[in-house]
Amino acid sequence: MAGWFASRLRAGRYSMNLQLLKADLSGSSAQHHAAVIVEAAAMLAKLQSDDFAMGNLLERAAFESGGSSQDAENLYDALEDVLSVAEAQRKQISKHAKDRLGAEASQSMNRRALVQEQGIRLLLVALARRADESFKAKARALREGLYSAREAISTVTADLQREAQLTNGLGLNPQERDYENIQLKAELIGMSFLGW
Repeated sequence: MAGWFASRLRAGRYSMNLQLLKADLSGSSAQHHAAVIVEAAAMLAKLQSDDFAMGNLLERAAFESGGSSQDAENLYDALEDVLSVAEAQRKQISKHAKDRLGAEASQSMNRRALVQEQGIRLLLVALARRADESFKAKARALREGLYSAREAISTVTADLQREAQLTNGLGLNPQERDYENIQLKAELIGMSFLGW
């Protein structure tokens, strides 16, 4: 009985993240879809630079044929915790930014953070597909929009790099990122949707 209950809770979590991502992407442009893919790729690249083995395991489990369903399930649980922390931080930062920088800057920062969360949610959906075979049919609803966004990936990556250069030039939170690697990962992720 406990196993059945845990399985139902897990399936509910998978469905909730899928529904939230579908709602976020519904009616959005190919550019927005591509931005979500690029954020997922950036998250993978960051994880690989922090912990190469864990980052590779996540990438294989989410978008390649390697890794077991149990690995995918465990990674899902860990990444879901990351998403919860990111959501809490976004709300807190947005509140402080509004007080210090004004409403427009706060909204811009909030939109950027939301796209990052959507990238994490995309990774969660990809892991859920691997963890639960029956979930694949549900996740297929995202395939067309994500696959057709491949054309915009290079533009989105270039925009992200320009934005980072501007931020770094101002001395605000400098980040070293390998944008070529992020774009390559994003393009591979984009191609993977063909198999969804």
